[in-house]
Amino acid sequence: MEFSSLDILYLVLSATILITAILLSVLLVNLTLVLRDFRKMSRTAGDMTEKLHSMILTPLSYVSKVAENLSPHIEDYLEKKMTKKKKK
Repeated sequence: MEFSSLDILYLVLSATILITAILLSVLLVNLTLVLRDFRKMSRTAGDMTEKLHSMILTPLSYVSKVAENLSPHIEDYLEKKMTKKKKK
């Protein structure tokens, strides 16, 4: 059985296409795994950010409410103190 140069070319091309298809399949599987891990990490980071956000904003909202309620009393106190100084 004799092989012509065209037969050898077709054989090499088919082997190259087969190897390329296998490598692309492996690349696609690895890319899928990396993206899945990235999604898990981003979800975890989102949860951590949400917890940090609630840890910071909850006390600040309490302080803001206390400041809103105390500001009229502080203003009255300061006005009384200023009027006492003016009378002296």
